[in-house]
Amino acid sequence: MHTSIEYPALFADAPPLVEASVTTVTGNDGAQPARDGSVELTGPAGRTVRATSPTGFGRLDDGHELSTRWSVTVPEGTPTGNDTLHVGAGYEPGPTTVGYDLTVSVVAEQPAGVSSLGDDQWVATSNGSGPVERNTGNGGNAAVDGQPITLNGQTFAKGLGTLAPSEVSYYLGGKCSTLESTVGLDDLTTSLSGSVTFQVWADGKLVKETPVITRGEPPQQLTADVTGASLLKLVVTDAGDANIGDLADWADAEVTCV
Repeated sequence: MHTSIEYPALFADAPPLVEASVTTVTGNDGAQPARDGSVELTGPAGRTVRATSPTGFGRLDDGHELSTRWSVTVPEGTPTGNDTLHVGAGYEPGPTTVGYDLTVSVVAEQPAGVSSLGDDQWVATSNGSGPVERNTGNGGNAAVDGQPITLNGQTFAKGLGTLAPSEVSYYLGGKCSTLESTVGLDDLTTSLSGSVTFQVWADGKLVKETPVITRGEPPQQLTADVTGASLLKLVVTDAGDANIGDLADWADAEVTCV
C-alpha cells in the first residue's frame, strides 16, 4: 500500500500552496486485497481539515486507488510560513498503517488597492547574505541591520533591500495587475564591480527584466504587467560576475490589486 497528497499546481514547478483543497491518494500495490480501510488527513493546530468525498473502503484490490478530496481552511490572519499536512491510512490485514507528509506554504492575499511589498507578507525569500530586508537596504548577516534605502542620493522609506542573488515571492491570487518599483544598486555599494539585473516572474514566466545595472548608473523605473498571476517572484541576479558589491534595492515596490 502507498499513500500521497496531491495539490492543485498553480503552474509547472509551482511550490505547494494552501489555497482551498487537496486530494489524498491511497493505492494498493501489494499482492493481496486491503480490507476495511480508512484515510485521515491532519494539519497543525487551528487548521480545519474536512473530507468532501469518501474516506473509507471495504476492499481495495491490487492496482486500485481511493482518491479523497479535502478542504483545508487556515484561520484568517495566520502569518505566512510552512505547514505540514499528514495523511495516514489504516487497513486489514494487520492492522497496518501507512503515512505521508507534505510541507505546504500558507499564503496571504494582497490587500485591495496599492500596497507596499516592503510591508506585505511574502511566501518565501532567499538572499546572497543575511535576510532580505523590509524597508531598508541590505545590511549584514543579521535581520534589521540595514541602512535607509538610498539610490543615487535619494532615500526611500519603503521597499526591499537585497544582496544578489536573491528571490522574494508573493501570493497575488490572480487579483493584481501591475508591479511598479524604482530599482538599482544601493549607494552603500562601494565596490566598482557591482552589477545586477532585476527580473519579475509571474506564475513561472519572465515578464520583465532590466539591462545590467552597474555601479554609478542611475536607478531605473520598472513596471511589469502581472495581471491574473497567482505567484509573483522578484529576482535579482549577479549579472554573471559574482556578487561583490551587489546590494540591490526594490525601492517603493508596489502592486495594484482589486
